[in-house]
Amino acid sequence: MWRSRFVRYKTLLSNLGYLSILQGVNLLVPLITLPYLLKVLGPDKYGLVVFAQAIASYLVILVSYGFNITAVREVSLNRDDKKKLSEIVSSVFIIKGALFILSFLILVLICVLFPSLSAHFVLLSLSMWVCLYEFLFPEWYFQGIEKMKFITIITSVFRIIFLVLIFVLIKTESDYVLVPLINGIGSIIASVISLFIVFGSHKLKVLIQPWAILSAYLKKSFPVFIYRFSQVYIKLNKVLLGSFVGLTEVAYYDLAEKIVNVLRMPLTIIGQAVFPKNVKDQNKNFIKTMFSFVFGGNILLIVIIWVAAPYLALLLGGDLMKPATGIIRLLSITLIPVTFNSLFASQSLLVFGYNKQYMWAIICAGLVYVVSVGVISVFSWWTIFAIGSAVVLSEFTTSVVSSYYMKKLKII
Repeated sequence: MWRSRFVRYKTLLSNLGYLSILQGVNLLVPLITLPYLLKVLGPDKYGLVVFAQAIASYLVILVSYGFNITAVREVSLNRDDKKKLSEIVSSVFIIKGALFILSFLILVLICVLFPSLSAHFVLLSLSMWVCLYEFLFPEWYFQGIEKMKFITIITSVFRIIFLVLIFVLIKTESDYVLVPLINGIGSIIASVISLFIVFGSHKLKVLIQPWAILSAYLKKSFPVFIYRFSQVYIKLNKVLLGSFVGLTEVAYYDLAEKIVNVLRMPLTIIGQAVFPKNVKDQNKNFIKTMFSFVFGGNILLIVIIWVAAPYLALLLGGDLMKPATGIIRLLSITLIPVTFNSLFASQSLLVFGYNKQYMWAIICAGLVYVVSVGVISVFSWWTIFAIGSAVVLSEFTTSVVSSYYMKKLKII
């Protein structure tokens, strides 16, 4: 018994470690390059790069289509069945490929409808690397089988190599279009190598799937896609700031968001690592213990970030980024509801199959955000703090609605 338990937790800890490295690299690379890019490009051009990334990040939601949860679950449950795994992998790639093509067509349509964006079509197109990466990189597969070692090493090596190229190749303000190009090439090379592991080393096959099977996977992921899509408001902030406040404020917000995302990194890693285990075990006590431990740690992080915010803004952005101190403090408050939503509500509702209930919690949060932005628009309260407050309010809404469902379903 003890030996089997040790093996089970050894796999979990190993997966947790490699996910930590992978997420750490993905979050820290942009943070390391931020001071240099702000200095070379200036707040306006850097804000333009972030604005283009924000638009592409909407389309990533379409390409992912919720498979970062449902595909992980399917792979985890069928990890020993090669035939079923080939069906899952083939179906996910076929659907994601079609959605990637659709996402690019949507980008073209947006540029046609909004001439001001067509002037930056090259930058927007290059920023679509995140969608191509979402299509090609099978993190969901390796997370499902709980073997993250190889893709973590590959991804980290290439991200670090292309991190160096940022400092080597970007020398003037006019080089801003190279930022997404450099980031994209490294990530896509890592994706291609990971595909060789899936179809070469693991012996899975790419098979054309009948519409009935593809339709089944689409339907299964649809509720997850809806609640992911309902979270579009989180990515809308930079677009609203760029449209109604200014590109410099976009740079302030981006700095604050990057810092808070680094603080969320342990939360994201733990959630990803334990999800396959929770799917198999469905242990409520484990979920509660995990949440309590991380929640206490994040309360301490909020206190630290409130004290350290001005120093972080100065360290990462120099004197130009001092005005970002307030928004850093405001967004750090989201660690409270996000911890509950990610490590308690989602791990409980999704693990036990209550996808629709969690979807409605996210939809309610999205509605609260829309109403908040509507109020801001009516009274012309367009400020970085007004937008940030709308985000904080919407995150707490998810917690409240999730709590209602968890009590109603007697999960807690």
